[in-house]
Amino acid sequence: MAEEAREWRHILKNTDPRYVTACMDLELVHKGGMKPNVLLREAGARITELHLRNKKKDTPLESFEDGDLDYYETAVILKQQDLKPLLVVELAYHSDTLVTRPLKDDIRVSRIYAEKVFGL
Repeated sequence: MAEEAREWRHILKNTDPRYVTACMDLELVHKGGMKPNVLLREAGARITELHLRNKKKDTPLESFEDGDLDYYETAVILKQQDLKPLLVVELAYHSDTLVTRPLKDDIRVSRIYAEKVFGL
C-alpha cells in the first residue's frame, strides 16, 4: 500500500468495474499502513472477496477474533453499501503467534466470531 495506496486507487479509477473486481486482505492493508475500512468504503462493489484475520498489538492471533482491526465497522460498511463479498477467514500461524489450542478449535472459534460480527 505504498504512497497512500496510489496503485490501488489508480486501478479502481482506470478499469471497467464490469471486468475488474478485487480481493482485499484487510490485515495486510492495515500492515501496509492504510485504514482498511477507508479503502473498503472507496472500493465498494469492486470488492468481491475479503480476507479476514486479525492481530493484537501487531501480534498475529491464532483465530479470527477481536483485535487491532474493527471488523464490526467492516460489517456496517458491507450492510450500508449492500455488499456481499466472499468472506474468507485466514488462519496463519506465524513465529510470533501464541498457539494455545488445536487448529480445529481455532476454526470453531473463528466461525463463531465471523457469524457474530457479520450476522451469517
